[in-house]
Amino acid sequence: MPIEPDIKQRIAIINDLLGKQIIKLFKVNDQYNYKYNANHEMSVKLPTKEETLIYDLIAKAGDKGIWNRELKEKTKAPDQRLTKITKSLASKKLIKIISSQQLDVPDLEMILDSLIYDGKVDKVTTSDGNNMYRAIARLVEGTGLMKTPCGVCPVRKNCSDVGNITPITCQYFGEWLSY
Repeated sequence: MPIEPDIKQRIAIINDLLGKQIIKLFKVNDQYNYKYNANHEMSVKLPTKEETLIYDLIAKAGDKGIWNRELKEKTKAPDQRLTKITKSLASKKLIKIISSQQLDVPDLEMILDSLIYDGKVDKVTTSDGNNMYRAIARLVEGTGLMKTPCGVCPVRKNCSDVGNITPITCQYFGEWLSY
């Protein structure tokens, strides 16, 4: 029968695992829980908690990125400290700093053309020859059922309750559910 550590030992163990980033702490319904960090080998070891917090926020934003103003609001760090930390992370090649770009008229027209091709914007030429753009409202919003992988599955005609291809063994359905 395994011996369960007392509360002080448990706290020390949890703090040690949190420090090594082997587990992550999160809060659900005013109760703290922890779970195994599957990619803890890949997690970055940073010298300060402030750097770790900022790096985690940037990593959580993913390829969409995050503005400095948003980082400042979430971390309450002063501008100079935030700039120093982001430059430090960039020098370690952990993040990439991208400054905002000034767009010219041809750049904007190219973006608007791609929105036209995607069916999200409509181009209207006025009587004086100027172009105006308006958003196209979708007629029907997609339902949850329409978003399942079955609608675009390449082998859906062979799918049934029995046989080689079933919803239980479907790799696309499994990936969609795990997402």
